[in-house]
Amino acid sequence: MTKPKKKHKTREDVEHILVCSDVHVPYHDPFAWRAFLARLDDVRPDRLVINGDFADFLSVSLHEDGQPAPEFAAEVEAVKNELARLRASMGQRPIHYVEGNHEHRYVRYVAKRAPVLRGRETWQSALGLVDLGITSTSYGKVHKIGHLGFTHGVYAGDAYAKQHLLRYGMSLVIGHCHRAQIHTMPVAGADGSQHVRGGFGIPCLAPVDEAPYLKGPTGWTQGHGEFWVERESGRFTADVVIYTGQRFWRDGKCYDGRA
Repeated sequence: MTKPKKKHKTREDVEHILVCSDVHVPYHDPFAWRAFLARLDDVRPDRLVINGDFADFLSVSLHEDGQPAPEFAAEVEAVKNELARLRASMGQRPIHYVEGNHEHRYVRYVAKRAPVLRGRETWQSALGLVDLGITSTSYGKVHKIGHLGFTHGVYAGDAYAKQHLLRYGMSLVIGHCHRAQIHTMPVAGADGSQHVRGGFGIPCLAPVDEAPYLKGPTGWTQGHGEFWVERESGRFTADVVIYTGQRFWRDGKCYDGRA
C-alpha cells in the first residue's frame, strides 16, 4: 500500500510571532525602536509578544536607580502612547504582554506604599491594557504558544538561557538580561525520537552605551525575536535578531532606525 504523501507546509500552517523585550519606555532607544516598528509594519505578524520590561516604571521604584524619578503620570502616558502605536500597527491581531520585573515594581509599590489599593489598582489598569485589547501574563509565569513558552526571566547570570531552560523544562523565549543568548539541549521523546529544546534570550531595545546604575560598559545588545510556530504540531523555528548600530537586515532589506 502506498503511503500518502505528507502535506507541504504553507504560510497558513504557521503563526509568525514578533517579540520585543526590555524596551524600558520612556528610556528606550528611539532609533532601535524605530527599526523594530518598521519591521512590525512590514511583516504584519500573526501575533506580537511584549516579553516584559516594556515600561520602566522608575517613578514607582523602591530603590535608587541613579536617575531622577519622573512624574508617574508622564511616564505612564509615554508607555500608553507606544502601546497605542503597537495596537495601530497590529490592527485586531493579538498582542500579549508578559509582566517583567519592572512592571512588577508597580505591584511592590502598591503593596508597600499604598496597600489600600491592592487588588484594585494594577499595572495593567494603569496602562489601559483592557481598552487596547492586550492580554497579559503575571511575572514569572509562562505564556505558551505551541511548544514555545514566553516569560520575562528571573536569572541574570552568564548562562541565563540554560538556567531558565532547566528550571522551566520547556523551550522558552526570555529577556531580562539585555543580551542575546541561545542554549539548546536534545530531548528524547516517548517514542524514542529526539528533538531539540531551546532557551532563546532576546536582546533589549534600550540604550546600550551606558546605564547610571552600572559601572563601566553594559555589555548589552539590541534586537528582537521572530518565531514561526506550526499551528497543528506546535513545532517552531526561532530567529534571534541582533542589531548593530540600531539597524539590521532581514529579507533583503535594511531596517535602519537612523535613516
